[in-house]
Amino acid sequence: MRNVKRNIFLNLAATVISSIAYAAASGTLMQVFLNSLGFSASQIYMRTTITQAVQITVSLTCTKIGNRGNFFRTAALIVAVEGLLYGGYIPLCLRMQADWSAYMLLLLIGVLNASATALVSLLNYKLPYLIYRTEDYGKVAAGMGILSSVVHMIMGVLMAALAARYTYQVIMPWVFPIAGLLILLAGMINFLYRPMADPCTILGTKTKDKTDGGTVWQVLRRPIFYKLAIPSMLRGFSGGMVGVLAVVATADLGYSEQITTTMVSVGAGAQLLGCALYGVLSSKINP
Repeated sequence: MRNVKRNIFLNLAATVISSIAYAAASGTLMQVFLNSLGFSASQIYMRTTITQAVQITVSLTCTKIGNRGNFFRTAALIVAVEGLLYGGYIPLCLRMQADWSAYMLLLLIGVLNASATALVSLLNYKLPYLIYRTEDYGKVAAGMGILSSVVHMIMGVLMAALAARYTYQVIMPWVFPIAGLLILLAGMINFLYRPMADPCTILGTKTKDKTDGGTVWQVLRRPIFYKLAIPSMLRGFSGGMVGVLAVVATADLGYSEQITTTMVSVGAGAQLLGCALYGVLSSKINP
């Protein structure tokens, strides 16, 4: 039980640390930054579409990541790569020209980052089964969501205040390396977890059975997949629409960078309420 509490605390700490980085160097704020460099709305839309397609492809083809070998070392390595990739955006800050070569660099880093993010997401789905009890999942997930929302609210206010005084070209050369270091730090927490049992045993890969988890085709044949896929697709569709609002606000509606950045805090506030509601329901409804 002591190890479970320790793991939950470390997991929440990793969430806060990584949320600071993601809030400052991705999503809405990244789109505002790209618009400030002079990239067109169509270029930003195309980048978003390509990176999302890559993320989906990697997620479908790498479902067994971490099932064999040292799970925590694998997770730390992939998170480290994700953190280092943020350094690839620094030349864009220094050059400050939205030409073709800069766009190719933007796409390359975006594709690599999307691949790493997809792998990290897959590992994060498996991590709870290794470090705490299934009955704790709802409360921990709600806590992580609330903490992440609070961090995004704070970072939105902070970045809006900075945008009122400085341009994004001045802010982001500092933000990207700091975000990368924070993600590296969050990744190192993987070495501090104390698994409840052998990860290979928990993930069902200790035996010679080669069907652990099933192939993509086997998963697609399960009825539960479609029950979960429909709400996930709807959430993804709405999330995709919200994800490009920053471009619409700055490029099409003419809102300032400061006002658009404030959108992060507003969205995080709504997310916080949703996570709190999920926490209450998960404690009352037995899955």
